[in-house]
Amino acid sequence: METPPSSFHIASLRSVSEEMVHTTRAESFARWVSHYLLREIKPSHVSVALYDSRRNRFPVKISVGRSRMPSGLVAFPSGNAFTDWFRLRPYHRFLVTSTEARQNRQNPVSRKVLEEMKRHRTEICIGIHNRDYLAGYILIGSLDGTGRSFSREDRIFFETLANDIAIEIEKEKYYQLSHFDPLTGLLNRSSLKVEFRSFRERARQKGEEFALAMVDLDFFKKINDQHGHQSGDQVLRIIAQIIGRGIRRSDFAFRYGGEEFLLLLGSSVRNADKPPLKRGEFRCQIIQALERLRRQISARPYECFERLIPVTLSVGVVFSSPEETTSMEFLIEKADRALSISKKEGRNRLTQAA
Repeated sequence: METPPSSFHIASLRSVSEEMVHTTRAESFARWVSHYLLREIKPSHVSVALYDSRRNRFPVKISVGRSRMPSGLVAFPSGNAFTDWFRLRPYHRFLVTSTEARQNRQNPVSRKVLEEMKRHRTEICIGIHNRDYLAGYILIGSLDGTGRSFSREDRIFFETLANDIAIEIEKEKYYQLSHFDPLTGLLNRSSLKVEFRSFRERARQKGEEFALAMVDLDFFKKINDQHGHQSGDQVLRIIAQIIGRGIRRSDFAFRYGGEEFLLLLGSSVRNADKPPLKRGEFRCQIIQALERLRRQISARPYECFERLIPVTLSVGVVFSSPEETTSMEFLIEKADRALSISKKEGRNRLTQAA
């Protein structure tokens, strides 16, 4: 006997609530929702378009089902008549013959979007509304061959799912704001203590050394004074990107403050069957990596707002063995003293703490 819709939706919402507790990223949760709807309701496709601030569009990020849309195929443009239409309507049963759809077909971009939705047999489009802005859409295909049509309970259920995805997007946004520096995209200082604790614990369990490095841009005040703060900000972004690309996935880079960065660097040996690097080997490897980074950054000037700006780094590094119990603050202080020596001795150099 088929489960009554009301019971089905109650059970489904319970499953969705449980998944929200365990999923850490909004896109992962939206993917889970898409697969869940496909399995339980069996539409021709379930797709989710999420706002991309870099492109100022709503590309399709997720699509599953028989008539799924290729990723990014339908990119709703922000500010277009089609998206403005959905800002005012949390729910719309998709009908290309409706008055509003006909009006939107007058715009070339909107017409293409509508044609793609029709080609993929999209019947329902629901806006994912996050407070005062539109965060995305859920697109749901037709129920051909299932012997049923979408009900009022389905509509309420879909709106609830859209709200749940909006909650996850908002949670992820607050997580980004609380853990990441908005200018450089690196981890911020407030997240350092937690990450340091887990980083050191992993090193202890593996019996490995780790390094803490303080990196400072030389004469950064002069860059701001001569070229303006916008150029200074752009320099920080560029250097942060180079640092982020230059470390391994197992390492961490933080914007510690102003023009100063802090790096946590562990052993490069990932194979558990191999013994950890000997102390001298590890320290030599880290110093070589930091020297490569320093030389790479100083090798050429960087174009910022049509100006070429040379940049150099001073570095201080301290090593900690797995048996040490020194505090994070003590290691930072040692690395900072080594950094001061680099600056006093002429800048654009690396000093290892004694």
